Amino acid sequence: MIARNDEETFQLTYLDQNAARCYIQTLQVFPFDAEASMDVAVNALREALWATLQEMPFFAGTVGRADQKTGILPLRYPTQLSEEDKTRLFKHKVLTPDEFPATYAHLKERGMPPSALAAHMFCPEVLRDMPGVPPNAEGTINCLHPFPVLAVQAFFIQGGLVLSIYVSHNVVDCSGLAQLWKCYADSVSRLGLPPQPSKRSPPSAESLLATQIHEVPNQSDLRGMLNARIPDIENPVADLFVREPFEYSKTLDDDTPCSAKIFIICYDRIRALRDQLRNTLAPGAHLSICNVIGALVWISVCRARAARLERGGHTTTRLGVAVDCRKNLDPPLDENFMGAMAIFAKAELPLSSLISGRSVSHETILAAALEVRKTVDGIDKAWVERHLAFFKSKIPILDAEPALKFRFGPDAYLTSWLHFGADIKWNIPGTTSPSPDFIRRTTDNKSDGGTIILPRRKGGPDGKEAPFEVLVRLADEDMQRLEADKGGLRSWSEYVIQ
Repeated sequence: MIARNDEETFQLTYLDQNAARCYIQTLQVFPFDAEASMDVAVNALREALWATLQEMPFFAGTVGRADQKTGILPLRYPTQLSEEDKTRLFKHKVLTPDEFPATYAHLKERGMPPSALAAHMFCPEVLRDMPGVPPNAEGTINCLHPFPVLAVQAFFIQGGLVLSIYVSHNVVDCSGLAQLWKCYADSVSRLGLPPQPSKRSPPSAESLLATQIHEVPNQSDLRGMLNARIPDIENPVADLFVREPFEYSKTLDDDTPCSAKIFIICYDRIRALRDQLRNTLAPGAHLSICNVIGALVWISVCRARAARLERGGHTTTRLGVAVDCRKNLDPPLDENFMGAMAIFAKAELPLSSLISGRSVSHETILAAALEVRKTVDGIDKAWVERHLAFFKSKIPILDAEPALKFRFGPDAYLTSWLHFGADIKWNIPGTTSPSPDFIRRTTDNKSDGGTIILPRRKGGPDGKEAPFEVLVRLADEDMQRLEADKGGLRSWSEYVIQ
């Protein structure tokens, strides 16, 4: 990338600096009218992104390279956006039937399977040959070269549109990403284009800016204010982060094939299980559906790995639970704060308590769910300040990964995108649904031990609650055992999408 003179520096928080150095990869999938103009859709997406970047120009910037001594990442962005920036930041491609044989209708019938959404197909092209960025932007960036904050590409498939948005995890977390989606989608909607091409000229980014309905607060200033609030604590420690690179012995080879599958859980059924478990507790005790889903995942992953873990002498298992800590400070952070504030908290149990028995009992589910609940309830102002103080003191930054043995080890992690973006109305010209029918992430065959509760609409068809979609990534051999285990995650799922 060529250095520019017309740049400003954007302040990242200490937690931004210590977030995983990778891209958050998201795909929003819409049905697209075969008779509609792709050019109109492309123009709407391009001009709306342009308007969004005028409001938040740091998304047009680059992160890195990391300082050789401290590991700190700079973020620089242009003060004036050029046509070259517009071309670089937004691209589109029509995938031919030879390149991508599946139709949208067929994929929808199959539940939009992860196996069809490979990274080599839907990663934005600008990231595919970027120095320091791993192939197809899957994995950790080495930060020896500057890399883009944001990349957006629209892929047209037969009967569908896949909007691929990749953003640096060092600039936003998933809550911040959802805010970006909302601003971008509002700009698309405000274009007000007819569903078919017309003779009138489409609105420009400049005309969109003149009709903005909200003002985005200065994100660099908000982060500076957060940094100033962090107390100095002597020798602070974090639950799941360490100062040195975290290493551990794995129970499988690094090249072991992995798979990603989505477990579809009926709302009414999982709510009934939650209620049944909660009724065994003292009056007023709180237990959420997500606590129960987290417990089912944790138990099932451990049981699928059990034989290897016992042979390796493992006696304890930990679940890293990503928790949005914006509201846990006093006063809480500004609701528009987009920076990293999701921190992994540690749930921990004896391995034997999760893997004993021929099948998963309600007692086992309850014990795991209560541990998850206790972990989340333990996050208060002091906990957050201690962790922020740890990240502030962590110089040099040698490793930004959590100290979890989740890949081919005894641990796992859980993050929730549940409330992020499923109901946002984009109204992209040519799409036959205002909101995406599906939100997915790209898939590779190397990820193990991570689970994402995917975005869920607030209501379903016919007035019924929408189901939960739980994306589990696991070694192939463990995934087979997980699906066969009685009483575990698969038993509580209606079906599995692969």
